Amino acid sequence: FFFLVLSPCRKINMANAAAASSASGSKEGDQVNLPRIRKLDEVVVNRIAAGEIIQRPNNAIKELIENSLDAGSTQITVSVKSGGLKVLQIQDNGSGIREEDMGIVCERFTTSKLTKFEDLNAINTYGFRGEALASISHVAHVTITTRTATAKNAIKARYSDGKLAPLRPGGDPKPMPTAGVKGTQILVEDLFFNVPTRRKVFKSPNDEHNRVADVVGKYAIHNAGVAFTLKKIGSAGVEVRTLAGATQKDNVRAIYGGTVANELIEVSCTNKVLQFSMKGLITNANYSVKTPVFLLFINHRLVQSSTLKKALDYVYATYLPKDRHPFMYMSIEINPQNVDVNVHPTKKEVHFLHEEKIIEAVQAAVEAKLLGANSSRTFYTQVGSPRGQTPIKLKPDVETIIFIFFGCCPVNENAAGCLDDMRHCSHHHHQGSGKFADTASYVSTPLSLPSPSPSPSLLMTDTAAVGTSDD
Repeated sequence: FFFLVLSPCRKINMANAAAASSASGSKEGDQVNLPRIRKLDEVVVNRIAAGEIIQRPNNAIKELIENSLDAGSTQITVSVKSGGLKVLQIQDNGSGIREEDMGIVCERFTTSKLTKFEDLNAINTYGFRGEALASISHVAHVTITTRTATAKNAIKARYSDGKLAPLRPGGDPKPMPTAGVKGTQILVEDLFFNVPTRRKVFKSPNDEHNRVADVVGKYAIHNAGVAFTLKKIGSAGVEVRTLAGATQKDNVRAIYGGTVANELIEVSCTNKVLQFSMKGLITNANYSVKTPVFLLFINHRLVQSSTLKKALDYVYATYLPKDRHPFMYMSIEINPQNVDVNVHPTKKEVHFLHEEKIIEAVQAAVEAKLLGANSSRTFYTQVGSPRGQTPIKLKPDVETIIFIFFGCCPVNENAAGCLDDMRHCSHHHHQGSGKFADTASYVSTPLSLPSPSPSPSLLMTDTAAVGTSDD
C-alpha cells in the first residue's frame, strides 16, 4: 500500500529533476551559443559611415564643391562620366593643400575648420567634421593633385580606405611631385566599386548625371561670384557655365532658362530681434510649373525645410492654379550661435532658434512682395485662328470680375448665367466644344458685358481693365 502511494510522488520528483537538469543544460547551451561583443574593424566602421554620408554621386560632388568654396575658389570645373559612378572630377583655383598635410587629408576627423567643439557655435565654413574625403576614399579610388601659391610644383597622391596608396602598382605609397597649377584637382573613380548593392539601386547613369547637374546649378546660383562649369566626359558641349561676374539672376537664366528669369522678382527682409536676414528671387504669378523648384540656403548651406516650403506654397496658392508651383531661391542668414548644423549625416538639414517666427516673417515678406508685384498679369486668349495666341494684360486691382474663355460660344443668356456660379460655368464649358482659362481675378463691382459677337473667343470685362500686347 505504501509503495502504491509513494510511487507517483517519486515519479513526479524524478520528472521535476529531469526538467531542471534539462533547463540547466539549456542555459549552459545558450551561453555557449551567445555571440560575443567585438569591436568592429576600422575599415568596416569607415565603410558603414561612408554609406551614410556619400549616398549617391551628387552627395560626393556636393561635399567636394563645398571644400572648393571653403578654399576660396573663384573657378570650379566639374567633369562627370556615367553619372559620376565611373568618373567624378573637380578642379578649382583655391588655396590648395600643404604637402605636409597630404598624408592625413583622407583620414576621418581631420579638418582645418575647427579645433574644439565650441567652435561649432560660430562655424562659418561648409565643412567641419573632416569626413567627406575620408568617406569617398572608402568607397572609391581617389587621386588628389594640389599646389599652393608658394609651392614650386604640385603634389600628387592616391588614396584607398583613407590611407595613402601607390600611384602605380608596386610603387611607393607617398605623395609625388608633379606639374600643376595653383589649386586642387580631386579625381574620384569607380564610386561604390566595393558596395555592389548600392550600385544596383541607381536607375541609370543619366538620372545620376541630372542629380549632379542639379547640385552644381544650385551652388552656381547661390555663389554668383564664382564661375562654375559642368562637363560630361566624352561630350563636346558644356552643360552648365556661369561667369564670375554674373549676377544671381544671370545664373538663373543660364541654368533654368529665360522663361523663369523674366518673371523673377527680388524679395528680402531683416529682423534684428530674431537676428536673421533673408534675400532671394521668386517668380511672380505669371509663372508656374508642375514640379516645384525651391533652392534654400541657410548660412550658405544647401538645406531642406518642408515647413518653410509649405508656408510659401500656402501663399502662392492664392495666385497660381491648383497643383502648380513657383520657382524660389532664398538665402537666409542667421546668427551662427542660433543654428545647429550638426544634425544630419549629409548636413541637408539644420535646426535653428525661433524657427516658427522666422518662417512667419519670411512668409509675410513673400506675400507682401507678391501683392505689390502683380498689378499686371499676363494671360493668353484664343483670337481668330485656334493656333493664334495674343497676350492680354489684366489688372487685378481694377474693380471688375474677369473671365477669359477660350473658344467659347457667342454671348447669350447661358454665358450670363455662368457668372453667378463659377462652378456651373466650368461645368458648362467643359461640356461644350470650347476650352476656357481657369484664371480669374476676384473683385467686387458688377460686370459689364460686351455686345453679342460671332467671335470664337469671349471676353467679359470692364473695358478699362484690358489692354492688348501692343499697348
